[in-house]
Amino acid sequence: MISSIKRRCMAAICAAMVVAAPATAQVVGTPGVPSGFGLAGNVVAFSLSGSYSDRRRAGSNATRFDASTAVVFGFGNPVDGLGFQVGANLTSFRKFGKSGFVTVGMHKMFQLSEAGIYSVALNVDNIAPWGDAKSKNLSGNIVASYMTGFGSQLGLVTVGVTNNTTPTRQLKPIFGISRGVTERSSVGFGHAGDSSTIGMTFAPAALQGASVSIAANHNWKTRQNGVTVDIGRAFALRGL
Repeated sequence: MISSIKRRCMAAICAAMVVAAPATAQVVGTPGVPSGFGLAGNVVAFSLSGSYSDRRRAGSNATRFDASTAVVFGFGNPVDGLGFQVGANLTSFRKFGKSGFVTVGMHKMFQLSEAGIYSVALNVDNIAPWGDAKSKNLSGNIVASYMTGFGSQLGLVTVGVTNNTTPTRQLKPIFGISRGVTERSSVGFGHAGDSSTIGMTFAPAALQGASVSIAANHNWKTRQNGVTVDIGRAFALRGL
């Protein structure tokens, strides 16, 4: 029999991935930090990310605001075997579709005790890049996330390494922690590379399964500040 904590964790994962989940589902996420939990099989997820910086970006389009979008398809079974996902990322709305890359990943979920579950993921980005993305080399991350209960709410801790935060592709640490505030919201702090992020993730009932995260971030190396808003929605593909 699946444990109570695993039912709650699985529901939270579904909610975070914006898959239809039971009424008891909880939302928990850490803005700015990748998760060790990936998409379940036969699930497709769409995301839109907009960011504003207090400094203009480098290059010919020296703007303060830009956005990117992604679509990712999950397959396999991370509980009994391995989960896989593949997707495409369009890196800018200003030149929509003219720059982007393919991303792939695999993940595995474990439960060592009744206290919680964890998942380990390997993700590789900037595969087959086109447009402006060609100027960047292959990158990726390895992360592990642990989800457990904190009283009536869930908590999530993530650690790992990444090389996609700097142009030179140096390995940098990843750390994140978040805790549910209500059934449909959580707050979290994360650090990846040289940037720290604090924000909130929530899934209002009015959005019918979509999740939103709002976060403020600071780059300790460049002293650059920014605000990011992410919106995601996932769908279970029936009959596959």
